[in-house]
Amino acid sequence: MTKIFTFWEPRGALVPYLALCMKTWERALHAYDVVVLDYQNLPQYLEDGALDLETLRRLRLSMQKDAVMVAVLHRHGGIFLDADTLAVADIAPLLAFLDHGEAVSFNMHVACIAARPGAHLLDRWLGHIRRRLAAVRQHDGGPPNVPWSYLGNDCLYAAMDDIIDAHEGTPFPLAAAERALGLGRPQIPPDGRRSLRARLLNGMLWRRRLFYFRTIHRKRLTMLERNRFAFMPERLYRPREAGTDEVRYRRYWFESNAGVDTAVREGQMLIGLHNSYTPDWYKRLSEAEVLAHPCLLSRTLRRLLDR
Repeated sequence: MTKIFTFWEPRGALVPYLALCMKTWERALHAYDVVVLDYQNLPQYLEDGALDLETLRRLRLSMQKDAVMVAVLHRHGGIFLDADTLAVADIAPLLAFLDHGEAVSFNMHVACIAARPGAHLLDRWLGHIRRRLAAVRQHDGGPPNVPWSYLGNDCLYAAMDDIIDAHEGTPFPLAAAERALGLGRPQIPPDGRRSLRARLLNGMLWRRRLFYFRTIHRKRLTMLERNRFAFMPERLYRPREAGTDEVRYRRYWFESNAGVDTAVREGQMLIGLHNSYTPDWYKRLSEAEVLAHPCLLSRTLRRLLDR
C-alpha cells in the first residue's frame, strides 16, 4: 500500500484547522496508509545518520519538514503532503507519473512531492541538506538567520543545477555567478529584497531549470502545472488582481465572497494551502469554530467533509 507521509511536531499540538485539512484525506485518500511523523517515530523511518536531528530542531518547523520529507521519500518512496493540504479526489493519477519517472511535483512547489525510493534528485537534494545542516551546527548562539527556503527550494534548485551541470559536462556560468552573488545563502538583506541584478540572474536560472526538467531530465522530476490541476486555486481567481502572494491568499480564502466552486474544480486532486500565510486568528479557532466560520476556507472544508 502506498504511504502518504506528513510531519508535525509535536504531533499532539496540531492546529485545529490543519487537523480538519487532514480529515479530508480520510475521505478522499482512504485507500492509502497515512503516516504522521514527529520526532518520536521519525528514527524508525530514517536511515542511521540520514539527518542531524539535533541541529535540525534548531530551525523553524517548516524547514524541519523539508528535510524530513526528502530523507523519508529518499528511503521509502511514496508521497509527502504538507499538513495544510486539502484532498479533493484520489491521487492515483498523480502517482501514475511515477510509472515513467522518479519524482513528481506541482511545478517546483515542495508542499506535495511523490517519488520512488532512491530517486536521483532526492539523493542530490539530501546531500545539500546535510551540508547546510553542518553549516548550521557550526553557528554559535540561537537559531541562525536563514531564509524559509534554506533546506527546501534552495537545496532543490542546487540539486537540479547539479544534474544539469553533470549532463552538460561543465558548470553553467550563471550558476557560478549565482553563488558569487550569494543567492540561496543564509545571509539575506534586512528588507528581504534582492538587487535587480540578482533577480534577473535568478530568473534566467529558473528558466534554465524549467527547460531542462521539462525536456532532458523530465524523468528525474515531472513538474505538473499548478494551474491546470488547480493546486493553488487563489491563482486562478481574479488572476490579474494586484498584491503579493500572501495578500492574494488571504483575500481569497478569508475575505472574499468567492464560491466554493472556485476552489473545488474539475480534475483537481489536491489543494495546497499556506499555513504561514493563514491569519493567526484563524489558527486559534477550534475545529467547531472553523467549520462554523463563513470564510471560503471554512466553506470549502465543509464541502469536502460533508460530501
